[in-house]
Amino acid sequence: MRRWTGILLVGMMWCAGCASFPPRGGHSAWVPLHNAAAEGNLVGTMQLLQRGVDVNARDPQGYTALIAAAINGRLSVSRWLLLQGADVNAASADGMNALMGAAFTGNPDVIRLLVEKGADINAQTPGDGATALLLAVWNNQTAAVAVLAELGADLNQRNAIGRSALDYAMQRDAVPMVEQLLALGADPDARNAQGMTPLMVAAAQNQVEILKVLLNHGAEVNAQTAKGATALMGAAFNGHLDAVRVLVDAKADVAHKNQAGLTALAAAERRGHQDVVDFLAKPKGKGKSK
Repeated sequence: MRRWTGILLVGMMWCAGCASFPPRGGHSAWVPLHNAAAEGNLVGTMQLLQRGVDVNARDPQGYTALIAAAINGRLSVSRWLLLQGADVNAASADGMNALMGAAFTGNPDVIRLLVEKGADINAQTPGDGATALLLAVWNNQTAAVAVLAELGADLNQRNAIGRSALDYAMQRDAVPMVEQLLALGADPDARNAQGMTPLMVAAAQNQVEILKVLLNHGAEVNAQTAKGATALMGAAFNGHLDAVRVLVDAKADVAHKNQAGLTALAAAERRGHQDVVDFLAKPKGKGKSK
């Protein structure tokens, strides 16, 4: 049988508070109903329920048969379980529900069914604050992201450490996912827990293609942190010439000073990034002050 362990996105370098979904397919620790549901065995599922098995019975980790079916994309079994009274929002001991499982493994039809039957589309796991959308983004499930957005998922919702779907797409350097989220309506200027916009983060990390996507979707090029730092300053400070070029072309304010009185050029000088200094010092490298 196929084994599968899902990773929740919440901290560490890439994720923290990592939790595990049950394996895809059957599992020896599950009750027979869970195995039948996971394997898409509709007849077996019906027979077990007819014998009096509780449709909301849980395995040792708190997973229900509906969660098992959803993780494995078993649409017919999921529909039958719901008709028999399965709790659409039942969650495991670590907070995983059927919608989250379907989102992580990329099953749009199951996602649609669950939401139509009352699944809370923006439900979060306790502690971690993961959502179905965050899980879909983390696992690069573009079709699942599209359906969740269509059905009303909050594109700007944040988890327990203040990160959004856009933050995680950027962290994985998933340019198509960043593009998709912005096209669906994610806020290109939403600030993270450190008060930085996505453009500032991308500039500091020299994510040039993501910078271009953000700017194309209206990101404010001269947005400032509480201390007056801008995306251009972050790129210059870290010596990212390619990012500096993109930002200057987008009319970043080269003359702007932060609260310490430093410009992007001065920041680059202090760090010894001569190529950035040379570029910013040239007349063609000077952006317009606002």
